Amino acid sequence: MFDKAYKTKIHVKQIAVKELLTPKYYRSKEIRTACCACPYYGKVWSCPPSSPIASDLLFGKTNGFLVAVQVYYEPYLIRATQKLNERQKDILRRATYGRVKRVLNNTCLALEGEFNEGIAIAAGVCENCEVCAKQEGNACRSPQKMRYSFSGIGLDLVKLTKDFLGLEILWGKDSFPEYEMLVAGLFY
Repeated sequence: MFDKAYKTKIHVKQIAVKELLTPKYYRSKEIRTACCACPYYGKVWSCPPSSPIASDLLFGKTNGFLVAVQVYYEPYLIRATQKLNERQKDILRRATYGRVKRVLNNTCLALEGEFNEGIAIAAGVCENCEVCAKQEGNACRSPQKMRYSFSGIGLDLVKLTKDFLGLEILWGKDSFPEYEMLVAGLFY
């Protein structure tokens, strides 16, 4: 239904893991503390405090790829979102940005097997289940599919995106921005 309401642009950059784990990008305590403001904090297995830190998760990995997808919204859609409430915007975002997020995360997950002991970093919070099993006091239902995000493991996604991909993450206040960005990774 919303297929023509947005376009995507993909960016890929090869990167050495040691570049990620410098103090400029890897600020585990600071980044993970900022996660406390997120509504998913402590409620999903993929987020702090349940997520590992980058140095542990990426231990033994030497190289990888940053993969960013910009989701460009058509101007009419941006204008329309100015009149929507937050619930309506969320429904629209799931039909556009959310659709691209699922494709990106599933693609990175599928590519893990193509690399020796590859590990994907998800674009954002895990959304494999409607309600995370953590909220029910249970173990993850799909550990083979669940992956952590850059922020969740203590990496500064805004700086990584700007420095390695030359891209700015935009934030919308009253409407969708010109584009939203998803950033995932694959490391081996």
